[in-house]
Amino acid sequence: MTAQRERSQHNPLNLGTFNTTSLRMLNGTLGPKSEVISGGYGRETYNHWFQVTLASEAWLILFKASSELATGNNRLSNRKTPLTTRFSINVLDQNKNPVQGRNIFQADSTLVQNNRDNFHTTFDNSYTGQVMAAQSNLYNTFNSTNADRGDDRYFPLRAGNYLICISAERNEEFQYGVGLVVEFQTPNDELFFLCEDTSEITYLVTENDLNPSVVEFVPEEVTNSITLSTFNGFTENLCTIVDPNGVVQVNYQNSDGNPLSWLIGTDPGDIAIGRVLLDATENWIDTTHEHSLTAWREAWQRDHSMDDKFPNVFATYTNVA
Repeated sequence: MTAQRERSQHNPLNLGTFNTTSLRMLNGTLGPKSEVISGGYGRETYNHWFQVTLASEAWLILFKASSELATGNNRLSNRKTPLTTRFSINVLDQNKNPVQGRNIFQADSTLVQNNRDNFHTTFDNSYTGQVMAAQSNLYNTFNSTNADRGDDRYFPLRAGNYLICISAERNEEFQYGVGLVVEFQTPNDELFFLCEDTSEITYLVTENDLNPSVVEFVPEEVTNSITLSTFNGFTENLCTIVDPNGVVQVNYQNSDGNPLSWLIGTDPGDIAIGRVLLDATENWIDTTHEHSLTAWREAWQRDHSMDDKFPNVFATYTNVA
């Protein structure tokens, strides 16, 4: 196995290809050693290189977990001063030519400490430690409805290879611990609706079973004239009017005053019964970024042995149970 002192950006330690949420604790020793070596005096290295491959869009979260001088007698410490002064973490996007650096959101970054009461949403830990998806915000994708305002930097990273470099900042030998989270968004079918006026009854239109009691089926090949005057019309997948004189007329409303329509598309099937037909904004699920402690624990237990306990330091970067 190649030692880290023999590695560089050209031959980093490959941590693997990820397609599901996964947690790692990167440990190592950085800094010089006072030993006689071939051609001089020294040994060891100031940089450790790792590579992560994303199979699909995901977030990378990196944070300094611990540090301790090699000459110390204590265990790795998470005291703030050694963490902020002994080493730094850098990320490089290898999918760009030339390779581009990626900053990491810190505690004082935009939105990280921003609390909003509009929808009782908090951004605590939503982005702390997250690797930025862009070098800067050019406002080309501004969206006032998104929690991140459409800022490119908060978007998930694209699939591909990313370099992680952990570098010593001082001329001393020390041990370090860096937390790494590769997080993939989990689809959530549970939605909440905010009613503008709670003093009145609010109605929601839900999907229903497509049967002759609620819709009028229009055949895929229309050979004569059809008028939709009582129920909404439905044709699965595609409709072709074969007869040149054939026509499908959709009345504005039926005798009860209900508006009528004709839907041509996929039959939702029984699985969609009772669900709300939601015409959602693109990337709506990314408007709030939740880090689940339960999901992170399960990911750790899946990838590590039973005697390798879940490091509590990860819990400080979650915001939901």
